[in-house]
Amino acid sequence: MDSLYPKFLTDEQQYEQAQALWHDRWQSLIRSDARHGLWMTPWLSTTFADGTPCHDGNPIFSAVCPSLHLGVRVIQLEPSGEPRELTFWIDTFGEGGEAVKELVISCALTAETLRDALNLMSQWITQKEVRLTG
Repeated sequence: MDSLYPKFLTDEQQYEQAQALWHDRWQSLIRSDARHGLWMTPWLSTTFADGTPCHDGNPIFSAVCPSLHLGVRVIQLEPSGEPRELTFWIDTFGEGGEAVKELVISCALTAETLRDALNLMSQWITQKEVRLTG
């Protein structure tokens, strides 16, 4: 598998390109959902307290829908040479009435893992549950 932006952790331009790719694909995905205006991105901070960008890939992308208490977080990993690096899970961010149920996707970015991640995100925003298909 050919990695997309394989040096994103050490090359600021590749990092920004990877961020833009996730953001653009997300926008295309939610554009067709009736609740698209309810989602906000970014959700989670990607900077240190002094405002310096934290380019560690966690998260490289995040979005939240406060009214539905749903979130999405993508952790982009440095490629390790494995044929397909993608895992996902459901987590809870926060507590009580403000808690957000989040889909967390962790992957090394390839065309295949991007496609799978977008499929998972689509299921999450439309069905509030996910499973990897195909």
